[in-house]
Amino acid sequence: MKRLMLTGAIALIGSTLQAQTVVGKALVDGKEVELFSNETWRFTVETAPDCITITPKLTFCGNPAHWKPSPPPAPIVAAAYQFNGTTYGQVVIEDVGTDLGLTVETARASVLQGVKITAKSEPTVMLVETTDFQGQPAQTVVYQVKLGAMTVVYANTMFLGKATLAQIMTYEIGSDYTDSHKAAHAEFLAATQVKEPDNG
Repeated sequence: MKRLMLTGAIALIGSTLQAQTVVGKALVDGKEVELFSNETWRFTVETAPDCITITPKLTFCGNPAHWKPSPPPAPIVAAAYQFNGTTYGQVVIEDVGTDLGLTVETARASVLQGVKITAKSEPTVMLVETTDFQGQPAQTVVYQVKLGAMTVVYANTMFLGKATLAQIMTYEIGSDYTDSHKAAHAEFLAATQVKEPDNG
């Protein structure tokens, strides 16, 4: 099974929100707008040439030679990519945050509980560390989970804003958090841009 689809490991924080995706472009008053799958739109935001706006909150600027888009394994996954035959990346964006009382600790516990329920296997936490994401603190939890006879290691960086929980994760088939996985995760994290909504 080349394409691993562990739906539960994508962290179901009690949300069944489907990611808003860009479905087209149009002109409004002579300016380009992006049309989203939830029937909303916004004026196109200038991005670097290699960047792709995926949702109103998510832009991905990964090297297309490294990160090849793949179909998201579940509606909650905003974007999914394949790095190689054993390493993948995906992003989950949810409209919950500190304004609703969510903490990083609660998010991490919910993620691990979701993995346990879906995989029918207790995840083993290998590492929890504070990470810098877009100049702000985030938390990366690295965990291992058994899927039948296969072992998968996830590196899941959780960024918690006032109205956003972003999970930027990579996963690799294998039992160790390898140097190559660490490098791929750092590259994926650096290529991902999350925008909090304007509240004013």
